[in-house]
Amino acid sequence: MIFLPRYFAGSSDLQSPTDPDSEEEDIIQHVPSTLQFLSEHQTQKAQCVTVDHHSVTGDILLGCSDGMKRFKKANYEIEKISKHSTALVVEHKGEIFLSSHDENKTVIKVSNYDTDKKTSELIYSFPMKAKVTSHLSVSERFIASIDKDTNKIKLFNRKYSQSGLIDVNVIEIKELKNLLFISEDLLLVTGWDSDGKDMLNNYRINGSDLDLIWSCDQVPYEPCGIALDDTGMIYVSVLKTRTIYVLDKKG
Repeated sequence: MIFLPRYFAGSSDLQSPTDPDSEEEDIIQHVPSTLQFLSEHQTQKAQCVTVDHHSVTGDILLGCSDGMKRFKKANYEIEKISKHSTALVVEHKGEIFLSSHDENKTVIKVSNYDTDKKTSELIYSFPMKAKVTSHLSVSERFIASIDKDTNKIKLFNRKYSQSGLIDVNVIEIKELKNLLFISEDLLLVTGWDSDGKDMLNNYRINGSDLDLIWSCDQVPYEPCGIALDDTGMIYVSVLKTRTIYVLDKKG
């Protein structure tokens, strides 16, 4: 596992992680970029929580507090697609998956917004008192979401939907923060263990169990967001230190 602890803008030197509560002077500097600001577009009174790119239409999908919207790049217009509150939107090979929290339950839907009917089909739902929207990830075989009430992963087999939802315990992680499929049956999970140690674990789905493939405890201070690029590099964001960690899953 290659671990790149921390990048400081304006310096090519790698620095060791620092205590986020430290009173030492922050040495992060602004670096000029070649980015060009083109335009800005408001979602009116709605809060925009997530954004994703539709790989088929090229539109930008917006998960907003008053429903799902799409930003049409052809004419720079924002169009409302669904009325229900949508906090998370995930696109997977042309299909749109929605996760929302409504009346003490989390609802997972799949939408075909780009057709004339613009309908959404319920995949599954589960009771959840915690008033947060479940994190969501999709692969060819599975849909995974986090149940904050039970600290379990809700796993749905897309190919055998009649089997229903499976509750999966993540023994190594006391509090789940986020998850991301990096292949058909490999799932990255962030959180921290019973000792408060921050964890980034990679699991293989084996029936109703998760087999631990590898674990990384070198991403400190509550790892949160996860992303994967086309080369297999893993990016983990950390709220407290405003840092992005870069890791190579190939080792």
